[in-house]
Amino acid sequence: TVTTSSMSTTATTATITTTLSTRTATITTTKTETVSTTTSLTSTTVSSTTTTARPGTCSPPILGADKDVSDCYNKFPPDATCIVTCVAGYVGEPVVYACFSETDGYVGEGPVCTSSTTTMTVSTTTKSTTTTESTTTISTTTISTTTISTTTISTTTISMTTTSTTTLSTTTISTTTTTLPALCEDIPSGMGVDSSDCEGKYNGDSCNVACTGAYSGEVVSLFCDEGTFTGTMPRCEKIRCDEGVPAVFDN
Repeated sequence: TVTTSSMSTTATTATITTTLSTRTATITTTKTETVSTTTSLTSTTVSSTTTTARPGTCSPPILGADKDVSDCYNKFPPDATCIVTCVAGYVGEPVVYACFSETDGYVGEGPVCTSSTTTMTVSTTTKSTTTTESTTTISTTTISTTTISTTTISTTTISMTTTSTTTLSTTTISTTTTTLPALCEDIPSGMGVDSSDCEGKYNGDSCNVACTGAYSGEVVSLFCDEGTFTGTMPRCEKIRCDEGVPAVFDN
């Protein structure tokens, strides 16, 4: 199917004159920061006292003036221990020194002592703002223009039909299971019984059992069922000679 259409359009522009007046305000901000720092120092005076160690005792460790070793005097090796701390005006964790011999003296490290001086900082900020205003006038003139435009739009529609055929194939698989018949092996037997007909019989077969030789009786049929003969065996009785017996004569 094919469809075609045509459309005509006319556009007209009118004359417009616009005067735009814009007032622009400019703000200039000046930021001045004044930082004043005041530092106070704490003066710490450390006094030391000289003590004469007793003979045979461990000599105290020689450390800085910021450490207190007074606990290490007049102690004998090899089990002498003492605690070294920071003097007033200093902070730090105490440590333990040990003396194992008078010759080697005390062994240990630290402590790390830091001055407890306090510093204070004061900041002052001064801000100044300057504002500037300006006025701007913008004039815009538009010239009138008339335009006639004709537009033709062509539309083509193509219709297509597709036929799809699907063929399904079905395959049937047939499975046949064959069960071999069971052979009856328990062949019946008995006095005067002839069961030779029952040899080689399978499930579903039948055979005849008769009396033979000097025995007589009815012939019966047995049935082979799942490997076993079923039925009633014949009653075979021995044949008696009752006829032709010679008579007894009296003299």
